[in-house]
Amino acid sequence: MNIGKRGLTESAKKEIKARLKAKGLIKVKVLKCRKGDFDQILSEVSKLPNVEAVKTIGFTVVLKRG
Repeated sequence: MNIGKRGLTESAKKEIKARLKAKGLIKVKVLKCRKGDFDQILSEVSKLPNVEAVKTIGFTVVLKRG
């Protein structure tokens, strides 16, 4: 999944939750246009219920169902 120009929208949060429910482990990539907001996006994603950030690789974060 990619986070682009619009950042972490409500629909992106819903998509993250749905994919985690289905797969249990996903990668979320922050595109070049939002790299300056990476820490903020990571913080917001980590606050989602039942979502745990496992690892960051560059501007990609690996999430698992918590």
